[in-house]
Amino acid sequence: MRKMIICIIYWMKELLPDELEIITLRNFEKMSFDLISIHIGYANHSSIIRKYRKIIDKVRKMNDE
Repeated sequence: MRKMIICIIYWMKELLPDELEIITLRNFEKMSFDLISIHIGYANHSSIIRKYRKIIDKVRKMNDE
């Protein structure tokens, strides 16, 4: 459990502020991609979905290191 917490803290420090905001809104605030795109100011939800997937890939790569 402690190792997992350390990993999450590391990921959070490595993410850019906008990436952290998207992850927080989606996973902790349970916002839809549509609402996140409005909140952040993106033109449509598909941009947020692509960015979200890139963030997840980034975190997975950090986990593999």
